[in-house]
Amino acid sequence: MKPKAPLNPRAPKAVDIFVGSRIRHWRMLRKMTQEGLAKLLGLSYGQIQQYEKGTNRVGASRLNDIANALNVPVSEFFAGAKDAKHRSFAGPESAFDPQAFRIAEAFVKISDRKTRKLLIQLVETMVRKLGGPA
Repeated sequence: MKPKAPLNPRAPKAVDIFVGSRIRHWRMLRKMTQEGLAKLLGLSYGQIQQYEKGTNRVGASRLNDIANALNVPVSEFFAGAKDAKHRSFAGPESAFDPQAFRIAEAFVKISDRKTRKLLIQLVETMVRKLGGPA
């Protein structure tokens, strides 16, 4: 049986959105604005915004330029993306939520695995109690 063709072959794929969210993550960790990154790359801030949302795919040479500008290896943009299509990850709605970013930034600073696990369980319990999916 032949696999179905996507409805819109130009639509961003899960990995495009994932890579875009990782670009935003590293840009924000570097305390750099979209305008600042755009200036380093000779682009408009709108283009950076489209990359971060996954609206526009990032080509290999551009991704290398972004990695150099942010001083991270290109592989960091794919860290955890192995099964992006089949796995839950921060989608565009949470990737652009400043509060979600603050929580994620604080969470990665917790080194104790047990504390991290308990925190995840707490948040998932809160979501279920409020009627959301966990």
